Amino acid sequence: MPLRKRTKKVKKDDKGKKEADKKTTKKGDENSNNGNITLQDAVKNKVKETKIADFIFKSGKKFYVQISAHRAFDTAEKLAKELKKKGYKSFVMKIKKSGVAGEDGVWYRVRVGPFDKEEKAREVNNTLNPKLKNRERKKIDESHRNVF
Repeated sequence: MPLRKRTKKVKKDDKGKKEADKKTTKKGDENSNNGNITLQDAVKNKVKETKIADFIFKSGKKFYVQISAHRAFDTAEKLAKELKKKGYKSFVMKIKKSGVAGEDGVWYRVRVGPFDKEEKAREVNNTLNPKLKNRERKKIDESHRNVF
């Protein structure tokens, strides 16, 4: 009697398979604890945002703080992971910039958020953005110079 090869029948539900694949291979799921960082493609997802202040952006009803921008994803990802270890909800946003000499091309922005309130975003911004601190310090120094 010949041996028969056993085969398992698989449903041909491409949509279900694709969804299952996305769940298992999605890099940077915010709910996972494996240290991956979410990469948000702002061009593809057509992210609409408004700049509220230096390094603070509003998208919908949420606020975000930009920490830095890099040409290389690896550099941005490293910083985002460091921020995540410190307890911040960080992610990397991929953007395509054009029209500004020397800044054309793809950039990876490191951001923290979302925050429900603008005040919380401002507080985090003051804590994490050394550029802002230096600017504020310079303004204070200049104002004191005029007093004396």
